[in-house]
Amino acid sequence: MRKSILLCFLLLVVTGVLSVLDKAGSKLERSSQTKHDDVEASTLSLTDEPPPLGNELSEVHQVLAIMEEAWRNLTHVEIEKVSGNYFLGDDEILSFLSRAKLDSAWDADPGSWSRFLRSHPWIKDASVSFSIYLLRAQIEITEIEPWLVWRSQEKSWLLSRKMEIVESLDEVRDPEVVVELSALPRVSVIGEDKTLLRRGLEMIRDLELAGRLPFDVFQYLVLPGEIAVEPLHPDTASLVRLSVHDLDEARTKLEQLRTVIQDLHSRSEIAREIDLRVRGQVIVRRFDNDQRQSTPRIKGNGKAQ
Repeated sequence: MRKSILLCFLLLVVTGVLSVLDKAGSKLERSSQTKHDDVEASTLSLTDEPPPLGNELSEVHQVLAIMEEAWRNLTHVEIEKVSGNYFLGDDEILSFLSRAKLDSAWDADPGSWSRFLRSHPWIKDASVSFSIYLLRAQIEITEIEPWLVWRSQEKSWLLSRKMEIVESLDEVRDPEVVVELSALPRVSVIGEDKTLLRRGLEMIRDLELAGRLPFDVFQYLVLPGEIAVEPLHPDTASLVRLSVHDLDEARTKLEQLRTVIQDLHSRSEIAREIDLRVRGQVIVRRFDNDQRQSTPRIKGNGKAQ
């Protein structure tokens, strides 16, 4: 086995050297032919003096450049396959890898490649394997799952379930991905307070771990000590206000919310607001005269829009 590996490596080296010599010979032949033509074209250049040293150095530099390029090609690692990516295109991953200059067989270390790939905001995990004596690479990645869109300072930021910023929605180029990400629930916070935002995200995460809300969410508004949830389709309630401090409380309040929504649905009623901020208490606020009214969407500053 070792002999086969050594033989293959020597074969690659010989092939590369022969390629270099062939290119170098062709280049010198062209250079010599050019000089010969110049001598025949003008009798003024007929002389026994040796060619200028600068020309010889130039030819040496050209040969060295050819050899350097051949060596680079000989040890270059080709990305044979990329899998597991959906939001990231293959070209984006290859471009990201090129920044680290990890394209040489001498740098073909799965650990180094994987660590660098995991530094990308979209990549949760990555595994890399090499074949054909480190000259071919296969990459398998696991992308982060986009969770929410945080609207801040007139920009929309993608948030992961680790409550980390992934990137600005404006930087996503794929039209299909933009449409898909635009359907994610929004989250806004009063006064751009990041500490308040984190506490609100923790409540949202507890609610999802406890079993998720019984409707699709359009927007979460984070307020001090609570979150106001606006359903995407307000067919039973226009607004739900919640405050949770742990997973058990989240489960209890979700069960209460499901019971209230089922009751409203059975009565064909729509609540203006369902308030579950107080432990063990549910307050249902109806529209005036039990008629459904058009309610405005709420903005991150707490004002209607």
